[in-house]
Amino acid sequence: MKLDLIKENLVCLAKGIEPNYSAMDNNKIKRHGSFNEPLGWKWKYDAFKECTEDEILEIYLICKNSWKE
Repeated sequence: MKLDLIKENLVCLAKGIEPNYSAMDNNKIKRHGSFNEPLGWKWKYDAFKECTEDEILEIYLICKNSWKE
């Protein structure tokens, strides 16, 4: 399946997944959110405002693939 997504859709996609522990120390990930023990992973409100579409997709894929390890 092939989809054309605008930046806002990519942001929703990326914010809809959280990284596994193994990816939380990745600079691209931790720059946009943080982990709090009782609450879990939390993306910053404007986490992807300055990112390009390619960067957002890369962050999403890092998070997604971190669950396969």
